[in-house]
Amino acid sequence: MLRFVKVFLVYIFIAFSVNAYAISSQQMAAFKKLPASQQAALAKQMGINLNSIDPSKNNVGDPEFDYQSQIKSPDDNLPTFDDFDAKFEPNVEKVKLYGAEVFNNAESTMLSQSLAAVPLDYVLVIGDVLHVTFYGKESEQFELSINSSGKIIIPGISPVNIAGLTLKQASDVITSTVQREKIGTQVTLAVSQIQPIKVFVAGEVNYPGDYVLPPFSNIVSAISFAGGVSEIASLRNITVRRQNQLVTKFDLYQLLQKGIDGNTTLRNGDVVFVPSSSKQVSIQGEVKRPAIYELKEQETYFDAIQYAGGFSPSAFKKVIRVKQLSGNENTVIRSVVQDELSNATPVDGDEIYIDKKSQQTANSIALIGAVSRPGFYQWSDGLSLARLFNNKNSILLPFSDLGYALVVREIKDKIKVFQFEPKYVEDNDFLLSKGDKVIVFSRFELEKHEREMLDNYALTQSDFEKETSIYKWNNYKKRAFEDYISSEQSFSKLGNEKEVSKKTDLVILPEVSVKTPVYIEEIFSSETQDDLPKLAFYSRSKFLPKLLHRLITQKTGVEGAHIAEISGRVKYPGLYPIPVNGKVSDLINAAGGLIEGAYLEQAELSRQTLESEYLSVNNIAVDLDSILSGDKSADIELKGRDYLNIFQIPNWQENISVTLNGEVKLPGKYTIRKGETLKEVIERAGGFTEFADIGAIVFTRESLRLKEREQIKQLADSMKKDLITNNLNSENSILGTSNTSGIDKLIDQLSDIEAVGRLVVDVDSVLNNEIDLLLENKDALYIPSKKQSVNVIGEVFVSTSHLHQENFNVDDYIGLSGGMKDKAAEDKVFIVKASGKVVIPNNNSWFAVNEQQSQIQPGDTIVVPLDSQYKDNLTLWTQVTQIVYQLGVAVAAIGSL
Repeated sequence: MLRFVKVFLVYIFIAFSVNAYAISSQQMAAFKKLPASQQAALAKQMGINLNSIDPSKNNVGDPEFDYQSQIKSPDDNLPTFDDFDAKFEPNVEKVKLYGAEVFNNAESTMLSQSLAAVPLDYVLVIGDVLHVTFYGKESEQFELSINSSGKIIIPGISPVNIAGLTLKQASDVITSTVQREKIGTQVTLAVSQIQPIKVFVAGEVNYPGDYVLPPFSNIVSAISFAGGVSEIASLRNITVRRQNQLVTKFDLYQLLQKGIDGNTTLRNGDVVFVPSSSKQVSIQGEVKRPAIYELKEQETYFDAIQYAGGFSPSAFKKVIRVKQLSGNENTVIRSVVQDELSNATPVDGDEIYIDKKSQQTANSIALIGAVSRPGFYQWSDGLSLARLFNNKNSILLPFSDLGYALVVREIKDKIKVFQFEPKYVEDNDFLLSKGDKVIVFSRFELEKHEREMLDNYALTQSDFEKETSIYKWNNYKKRAFEDYISSEQSFSKLGNEKEVSKKTDLVILPEVSVKTPVYIEEIFSSETQDDLPKLAFYSRSKFLPKLLHRLITQKTGVEGAHIAEISGRVKYPGLYPIPVNGKVSDLINAAGGLIEGAYLEQAELSRQTLESEYLSVNNIAVDLDSILSGDKSADIELKGRDYLNIFQIPNWQENISVTLNGEVKLPGKYTIRKGETLKEVIERAGGFTEFADIGAIVFTRESLRLKEREQIKQLADSMKKDLITNNLNSENSILGTSNTSGIDKLIDQLSDIEAVGRLVVDVDSVLNNEIDLLLENKDALYIPSKKQSVNVIGEVFVSTSHLHQENFNVDDYIGLSGGMKDKAAEDKVFIVKASGKVVIPNNNSWFAVNEQQSQIQPGDTIVVPLDSQYKDNLTLWTQVTQIVYQLGVAVAAIGSL
């Protein structure tokens, strides 16, 4: 039924926009059968004004009076245009008057009242409609209204005066009358329609005035119709007067806080008055319900906090701060201790603020990073790393870095860094201090690598829970660490606070993860690039930059910050904090360890020292092989600004491979050495098969493909410029205005061409050692099978392939394709040989090749290009006519002289 009515309303809306009288009486009757609340809800949903459908609804005396049209909103009188300045005002959240939101939903209030049952003590008034049912000896039903005399006239029964009686009293009177005058007949009575009531709402409401309300409306609904209350309204002393007599006082707080219902049902002629409050205080901070509250004379600060829901769990309860206006109109700050809250009385206008407890934990250490249960843990004397990681396998995650972790300790506003290896943590008796931060890194720098590892990992239920928990942790725990290591206190002790803040804000990276070294001096000028890949959440690049900040800001003298740099053949080159007693081996572990190709016999440590007032650089040879073998004497202790370079093995190369496909005996992918030639790889592949078309091989090179792709882009841009110039300079060019869109599409198609990177190779010369073609990484050689066809494309009537004929020349094959079109450039025909070479047939041109080279071979392609200077006859005669006309005008002009 509801769906039918929605469709029906759409029809009404469309029809009524054309003709207000297009709605039939049957359609209106079907709509009116719905309850008034459902009519209003459906009309609002479909965007239709009920008054426009049935103007009679504007009649206050009508039982179906449109109550919605009276509902006021505080925003009704706002201008419809946008205030330009308001768009850019800061969005500051203000505390609101407690309880005012109760009056913000008049529609819901009206709906609930329309569905309310009529109580037996309801007093009947003139205009009410009763449903009277006879049963027993007679069976009849009547819909009867109370007339202007206050009587109800039931057919066959004497008129009964029931106006002013309750529903129960009226039922008793009518029952006795029917039983007396219609013996054997019983009667039941029900109210089917009730007259609305008219009340006046005054005082601190947004829109005071007369309102026609649904029956059984109460104080809250009346104020809701009036647009709610103002900011200074009293919600604890609302009065209702009936015939100038005080009926009730309503305290909304009693209803909201204790559930005591004093929301009196109103009657016709009642006056609802909302006075202004005598005392209001605002409560902000760590309470459960910050807002503006109204207090009575004897209520205290404790009462105000209770109205606000009490203290929040994180509230500092020992003292509250109060901003208060003193008698001389100055603002003072008052502190009220917890013991005085029940005795001290607030003043009107007080602003109460409840502070938050300090986040500094008195006896804890923080475990941060790639662990299953990050957070704060209780510290006690003798707590070591081994005890903290008492079950390493349950604490560390599958992607935790087992070679690098840190302990950050603050001592007298300066931090010190200690380094350890999580894989040996169960045997590490390093003692932790109160307030230490233990950081475990991920062994991946990019999030996609981390995710790929987890996807391929055989997750048990516990592993799955660990994976889930770390991504729930996210910013909450990380923020605690960032706040700690970027403490503002350390900045405030520097000479130029503004300058330091400006510089340090730029250090979003350095990119420790990206294999591009970042020098200490560059940390202040590093900028984040939008196209950088997303970093893993617990990567070095996420955690280390702010720690490096702190170390830089606390450096003193020439020694420099306790930061060293490593580059070369390590997993993650970049900047790292120097731990206490840190050595070269620690820096290598911090960088993720050595990677393949590292030269173990020697590395170089560059150190800056001050000699005779000049800064010099000393280069120290480092024996990595001895360090990795456990020789502590070779493990040099690090100093600030040290730079360690891990060399690459001489003549080292990464895996370089080429691919051979097609007609070779052993096709596949081959790893090659530097300087290996194409001939050598062909020999490794067993040579060609008997079906190989050696003259048609396709050799591609990745470096050429990239260069070719760039050239295609440049060519497309150049053609666009040439086309614009051509159209401007040649009025009747074939590239005229009418063809511009088509030419643009062709250029776009050119831009989309996939570059191949083909290198034309004379295989015979390669096999005969006349050419040594050195191979590069990702080179590919394709040897096709022998073909028997010749292709003809371009400006011919039928572009197709033909079987190769020994004695056929270019003209013969073009003839087989129907000959050339009118637009063909006959003198520019060329041949693309199967090997990729391009030759021009012998036509007495300087650039033509000899007869033997121009001989057509199987697999060749004959290309007949388009004549770019071609003009059809119509265009030609148009130009000739213009020339003749201009000559005639010139002769006539001379003759008139």
